[in-house]
Amino acid sequence: MKAKQIIIEIGADSLSFSVGKTTEPYDVNSSISMAANLREAFDSVGLLEDRYEKALVMADSNIMLIPAEDCGEDDLTTMYRHTFSDFSASDIIVSTEMPDMSAIAVYTINKDVNTVLSDHFPNVEFSPLGLPVWREMFRHNFTGTSKRLHAYFHDQKMEVFCFQQNRFRFFNTFVVAHAHDALYYLLYTWKQLAMNVEHDEMNLIGETEHKEWLAEHLKQYLKRVQSAECRVHSS
Repeated sequence: MKAKQIIIEIGADSLSFSVGKTTEPYDVNSSISMAANLREAFDSVGLLEDRYEKALVMADSNIMLIPAEDCGEDDLTTMYRHTFSDFSASDIIVSTEMPDMSAIAVYTINKDVNTVLSDHFPNVEFSPLGLPVWREMFRHNFTGTSKRLHAYFHDQKMEVFCFQQNRFRFFNTFVVAHAHDALYYLLYTWKQLAMNVEHDEMNLIGETEHKEWLAEHLKQYLKRVQSAECRVHSS
């Protein structure tokens, strides 16, 4: 019998597979393409020995968020190409509607990766890698009176976002190879959003070796800094 669903997380240099509470990472070979890595994973990853009705593919690529009411489907490709000048012809543009947050996420999937997935699964659905984290933070965002700025770390990147009136107020992604870069971007964003250093909250989420250092230095400027792991999957 086919299992219902497998979750595949595809980062810039990472690949993992999850079924239920079991996660199996794959050691990516950086000398070959992600599509080639994915093909080889089918010969060695235990979870891929079973057959699945559906693959939910959580992809890490440049993300454009737009209000759900502001754009028709035909405009998404044009808007994305204008937003990201480094858009590659080897990628296809996909989108995920997020009605709970009144937004649409537009991002890309490599064409060859898409072909490999289509060859192995009858039903493939795509999602931004950060979507479960966005939803978890959104669910807790409107408790209390303080505003919250969230920073989600993964794959040497930092997604910075906040909500207002049941939708995204701000979203941007920064490459943060160094902790000092993350500190600068967060304090700059905090200032641009005119957040209150006494009452509002900075929330650090995800995996980064610099989290403890970053929290310590942020507390020199902001009164409320929270640090937590957040590793959640879409259901």
